[in-house]
Amino acid sequence: MKKLGLVVAILITFLIGCGAGTVVQQVLVPPAQARINPQRWQYHCEKVMWMAPEELTLLFNRFGAEGWELSMPYAKEQGGTLGACFKRPL
Repeated sequence: MKKLGLVVAILITFLIGCGAGTVVQQVLVPPAQARINPQRWQYHCEKVMWMAPEELTLLFNRFGAEGWELSMPYAKEQGGTLGACFKRPL
């Protein structure tokens, strides 16, 4: 009789745990939703190899004022080219 009570208690605990897990998942973790219209970007790259820091600051501030954000600086070892790529929402 004690074994039957233990089995019933374990079964009830298991069912409560399963139910609680489902409820918590629905309440606390919203389902991921795909964006209907994914963000599209416009890109612009600029060579900045021989610019002084003050010139770079002016250039970056100008691009920032136009809505651009720095997306990726780049360096090309062979040609010694240094540059920066910017992006802004379309």
